[in-house]
Amino acid sequence: MAIKVLKSYGTQGDVIISITGNLSKDISTSEPVFINFDELPVPFFIEKIEQKGSSKYLVKLEDIDTFAQAEEIVGREIYLNDSMSDIYEYDDDGGIEDGDYNLEALVGFKLHNQENEYVGVISGYYDIPNNPCLEVRSNDERDIIIPLHDDLILDFKSRKRILKLQIPEGLI
Repeated sequence: MAIKVLKSYGTQGDVIISITGNLSKDISTSEPVFINFDELPVPFFIEKIEQKGSSKYLVKLEDIDTFAQAEEIVGREIYLNDSMSDIYEYDDDGGIEDGDYNLEALVGFKLHNQENEYVGVISGYYDIPNNPCLEVRSNDERDIIIPLHDDLILDFKSRKRILKLQIPEGLI
């Protein structure tokens, strides 16, 4: 399913979106949708949504309150939380295949360590070949760089947006 912002509508930040494909569930106003800015997903909550035909909707997103702000997102894709959770490619057994993750989609996830203690929020990533790393903003406002390897992933909860890692001693 593809969702695209077609045009702005009015002066209060409303936009018309087009949905192609099968909308298997209603778009939720309780979960954010994401729009990429500078290759990073930015969450927005839907204030109102009104169907306008079979594949078009009038949408008002929080924090987009002017015509100019609406014009900035015209032509962009909108991703539902479910599509953002497609971070991993799964093998036939349902396991995560080595190295098949989209680091960009992890931005905004909460990071927990092996003791299930909250470490911080993933604020960025470094897609270094053979050595991907996550940038994490800790509670005390420090930026921490943590390596991401399949062997370090202990748990992944896409709906709750939580990643649990075995964090090497001395990094936090």
